[in-house]
Amino acid sequence: MLLLLIVVLSILAAVSLATEPTPSSSSSSSTTTTTTTTTTTTTTITTDIPYTEPKDLSTIFTGTNARYLSSFDWRLGGSWRFNVTLARDDSYRSIARAPDKEDIWAYEQWFFGLENGIVLEVGAGNGKDGSGSYMFEHFARWVAINIEADSKQYEQLTVNRPNAYNINAVVCNPVQAASLGELHFAKPEKPEKSGVLELMAAEAKAGVKDAPSTPTSCVSITDVMKRIKMRHVDLMIVDVEGAEVSVLESMDFDYTHASAIVAECPGGKEGPFRSISQHLSKYEYECAIVNDFCMCMNKWYRPSNKRNVIV
Repeated sequence: MLLLLIVVLSILAAVSLATEPTPSSSSSSSTTTTTTTTTTTTTTITTDIPYTEPKDLSTIFTGTNARYLSSFDWRLGGSWRFNVTLARDDSYRSIARAPDKEDIWAYEQWFFGLENGIVLEVGAGNGKDGSGSYMFEHFARWVAINIEADSKQYEQLTVNRPNAYNINAVVCNPVQAASLGELHFAKPEKPEKSGVLELMAAEAKAGVKDAPSTPTSCVSITDVMKRIKMRHVDLMIVDVEGAEVSVLESMDFDYTHASAIVAECPGGKEGPFRSISQHLSKYEYECAIVNDFCMCMNKWYRPSNKRNVIV
C-alpha cells in the first residue's frame, strides 16, 4: 500500500512539472519584452576578387614553396635555398625592369643568390613595363603575386605574366574606405597613372584631375592573401600613386608575413617616409630611403650576405 502511494505521488509530481510554463511559453503573468536593434554599416569592400592562377602549378607546389603555401611561418626558421650558380649570374641587371632599380637593390642587399621565394607587387601595371617583380620571377624563379586595379592593365598582365598569380583589385585600408564614403578610380590616358582619387597624393591627383573616373570598391591585402591561401611573402613591393600608406595599413601582420617591404615614398624624409616608417615600426621593420623608395626590412629576417663572397 505504501509503495502504491509513493508511485501515485511520483506521477502527480511529473505531471505538475510537465505542465509548468517555461520562459518561452505563453503565460497570464506580466512579461517584459526587450528589443535589440543591430545597426549594419555598409563599407566599400568586396570579397569577390577576380584573379588568375599560374598556368604551371607544378612549379609552385614543390620544394620550399609548398611550405609557404601551407601557411609556413618564416619566423620559425630558415626556408631559403641558396643557389651558387644563380649567385654567379649577373644577367639579372639586364632582366630587371623597375624604373629606379629598386628591384636590383632589393635583390643585391636582401635576397642575393636566393631562389624559390615569393614576391607580391601592388600596382603591377602590365607586368612588364616598370615591373618590380618581373626580375624575381624570370631570373630567380620566384612565385609572383601581381595586383593591378586598372582593367586594361590587368588584361595585359594576364598575358605578359601567365605563370604568376594575377589579381584585379583596388587595395586600400577598409576602415579608411568606410570613412571616405564612395571611392572613385581615375582612368587617365596613361594607365600607369591611374588610381583612387581619394587616396592619391596631391601631385598625382593633379595629373589626373581631368581624367574620367568611375565608382570603385577596395579590398585589403589580407583579403587577397586569404583568397589565394597564402600567408607569407618574402618581398612586398607597393607603388600606387600615393596610396602606399593605405595599402600597408590594410595588411594584417598577424596573418601575413613579409620579410621586406619596398614602397614608393618620394620627397625624402619630409614625404610619405615618415608615415610609412612609423606604421611599419609597430611591426618591427626598419626603413631607409633609396632613390625615392622606402626600403624596409623586418628585424627578424636575416638577408643573404653571400654577395661579397661570390662576386
